[in-house]
Amino acid sequence: MKTEQLIKSSEYCCGCSACEAVCPKGAILMSEGASGFTFPKIDEELCIDCGACLNACAFKNSSLTGEPKEVYACKTAATDIKKSSSGGAFACIAEDFINRGGAVYGAATVKGKNGLTVKHVKAETKEELLSLLGSKYVQSDAQGCYKAVKADLENGKAVLFSGTPCQVDGLYGYLKKNYDKLYTADIICHGVPSMKMLGDYFKTLESKSRLTAFVFRSKEIRGEMTAKAVFENGREKLIPCNASSYFYLFINGYTYRESCYDCKYAGKSRVGDITLGDFWGIEEFHPEFNTDGGVSCLLINTDKGNELFNNNESRLTFIKSDFEKVAKNNAQLKRPSKKPAKYGEIIEGYKNNGYADTERRYSKLSGSKKYISNAKLLAKKFLK
Repeated sequence: MKTEQLIKSSEYCCGCSACEAVCPKGAILMSEGASGFTFPKIDEELCIDCGACLNACAFKNSSLTGEPKEVYACKTAATDIKKSSSGGAFACIAEDFINRGGAVYGAATVKGKNGLTVKHVKAETKEELLSLLGSKYVQSDAQGCYKAVKADLENGKAVLFSGTPCQVDGLYGYLKKNYDKLYTADIICHGVPSMKMLGDYFKTLESKSRLTAFVFRSKEIRGEMTAKAVFENGREKLIPCNASSYFYLFINGYTYRESCYDCKYAGKSRVGDITLGDFWGIEEFHPEFNTDGGVSCLLINTDKGNELFNNNESRLTFIKSDFEKVAKNNAQLKRPSKKPAKYGEIIEGYKNNGYADTERRYSKLSGSKKYISNAKLLAKKFLK
């Protein structure tokens, strides 16, 4: 079977890696292209033309029909929500899941041989769970994860798998079987840049010292979306998102996978048992709800999702809401992100000339915004 049979072109592949995991002969490898995104590549000599990869491709095969049963605004004080991007709903649910003897899988920022990378890992303790908390604005590496999830399920262990909707559906496509002890959480996803681009951005920060940690959304400065870089020499740096080439281009939709702009998961029909995200604009709809520390939106999509919520009802502060209120400021619950007119220029510039070209194009697009954001950060730190 040729690679072209598996994916016609880049917009037909979400990069979930289910095809690689399901191949009985190990004939498929996720290969990184010049633009940084990974796509399956088939070794024709190993391929036995069994069609397992085609059957596992959820992006190609599955159809979404369900809709949320219940919608909540919620937050928790039971876990350190400063490590969570929003109100800590995932942290609360995942911690309870581990306390009940289960395993949680999700994206963590880890040290790789070439520096920091974002990879799907397993957590079975509260300490291990901490690395899974918080947003990671990149397509995490899920290779090896699906097989580990299956092994746990086959051994009778309960599993909570969290990820982008296409990763959740990729897991289902790989498993091809319903497991009573599998629970899933998908996130409200705008789209994903490549790991290669993130790694190149990290290198621009490492002129004096290597990174040891990176927080994509720090809560240290309120009112301005800010990242935090931690270095080997002990230095910490807060980075306003408008003052960062990587974050500015991400937030404005310039650097996603081709498939993200035609994403079938960006809608009311959800693939996970629960859907998690930020409840942006909650003040408009629920002014009585305390928003200190951020607020999560929690969509209950299945009976299993309802079970997860019921298990944590006493540990969450919540109020019932509805889909339209959450979706008003979470557009990806209604439609995919719109591809910017300069998308091709930015991706091709990066592909042909590296991240220096990306930095140059960002400077032109952002104008004075990066200087204004830096000035605001300095003022807030001074007044803190």
